[in-house]
Amino acid sequence: MKLLDFIVCDDIRNEVGEKLSFMGVFGDNITLQVQAGAPRPISFKVSAFFRFLIEDTDPIPDSFRILTSLGKKESAKFEGTIGVVGRPKLLGLALPPVVVAVTEPASLSFRVVLSANGRIILDDTPPYGVEVQVSEVTPARAPGKQA
Repeated sequence: MKLLDFIVCDDIRNEVGEKLSFMGVFGDNITLQVQAGAPRPISFKVSAFFRFLIEDTDPIPDSFRILTSLGKKESAKFEGTIGVVGRPKLLGLALPPVVVAVTEPASLSFRVVLSANGRIILDDTPPYGVEVQVSEVTPARAPGKQA
């Protein structure tokens, strides 16, 4: 079994026909724009999607644990069961929106643990973290307004 895909986005939505829509997909960085002097921490929501390849000899996972960290600090943990019908080749796990509080630039990372019958069959981290930065902006003044 191996991790194939890793997508970080604002939100993941279920659609008719067992499809997923990914809203606001990020690359390898997230820049949060806030007004100059905004108090810290700055909170935002982020979701993630993981897709795994299940080889013919792999056991079918029945539970998962996903850990998110910002820098060296764990920010959220999700655990649950996996209901798989038959023997799929692909398994997707969508992480519901997680609130992350940023005080300074840091790397957002994820760790996924899959188990079958109480035994860990995969413990993996995507090959990169997502850098999170805060950019302070000064609101533009309307024409003709004095400071």
